[in-house]
Amino acid sequence: MSGVPVYLPARYSANAVKRLGVELARDEVLSPNAQVLYEEFISDAQARVTAVQGQLESDRPLYAAVVPRSRSLEVAGRTKTRRTLSDKLRRTPGEKLPSIHDVAGVRLVAELTLLEQDLLSDMIVQSFANHPLATRQPKVIDRRKEPQHGYRALHIVVYLHGRPVEIQLRTHWQHSWAQLMELIGDRWGREPRYGFRIIHNDAQEAARRQKVVDVLQMISPLLQSLEEGTSVMGLMHLKPSAVVASRLGVSVTDLERLAARIQVDDREVEMLTQQTQALFAELGELIGADPHVEGAYSGESEGRQ
Repeated sequence: MSGVPVYLPARYSANAVKRLGVELARDEVLSPNAQVLYEEFISDAQARVTAVQGQLESDRPLYAAVVPRSRSLEVAGRTKTRRTLSDKLRRTPGEKLPSIHDVAGVRLVAELTLLEQDLLSDMIVQSFANHPLATRQPKVIDRRKEPQHGYRALHIVVYLHGRPVEIQLRTHWQHSWAQLMELIGDRWGREPRYGFRIIHNDAQEAARRQKVVDVLQMISPLLQSLEEGTSVMGLMHLKPSAVVASRLGVSVTDLERLAARIQVDDREVEMLTQQTQALFAELGELIGADPHVEGAYSGESEGRQ
């Protein structure tokens, strides 16, 4: 597969990485040997990010053939920062560094229905199952069926040279929700991301911030209902094919009949969309940031496992 960089695997053992994780969780300043190992560990993670991004870009024409709207797919990659990695190890002491599968991460975002999201996920899994550097089958974590504190997305964990990269595949609604929660973490503390209440020495300000978090949590299942209700309407963006029919569990003939009945103009959906967009904008103002400008994909602003 052209365009995929080949790199040497990191020359360290799982036990050495476990010891590094202990030191990252315990010490502000790493020992010289641990610092060298940490830099190699992150360099290896960045190489995997680059390899995954390269494959995704190479596969764009294949995705677009099935899901035309994936042409607008935004692709961004990152490795966790030292701070977020240390915070995670302290927060979950039972989890060891080798088992953290989102040290290397790639995020994909596009205006998609749930059906289009599923189709893209299927193609990504197939591509990385056959990747020349793959050592394990990809694993799909469906955070739509099992949201994590309101967070919804599809996560696809792929393995290159035995080490994981987490691909986050989000619809624009899932992304807008997640960006707002990430901005809350940046400004008000990371507690709400993990189901804890806002901490602030001013009780009135704490209550105001908690109300914003509560509203955002309330929106999540409503967005799920909206996306489920409009998913079939996404057939207007898809050409009936055996791939789409198989995903829906119908024949191509039945799929063509179903697609022909789809109404493009749905005023109720349009109204709900406008109301949700306005609510997101209002919440962004209450947090004090524009989620479309800030909250770029980085180790400081990550998705959940």
